Amino acid sequence: MNHELSSTHPVDAKEAVRSVFRVLSRYIDPGEVRKVRHGLPAEVQALWPDPDMRH
Repeated sequence: MNHELSSTHPVDAKEAVRSVFRVLSRYIDPGEVRKVRHGLPAEVQALWPDPDMRH
């Protein structure tokens, strides 16, 4: 197993989560994003930008 992971690079978990949330925000209706964010713990909500704050 260690040999299989030898070519991987460390990943910043928070940045990975933010990246996933950015992609989801592009494809999910802002109202749905708000509903999902509301159900998440505050620490996770902080990683997913509010759809009303999009530029």
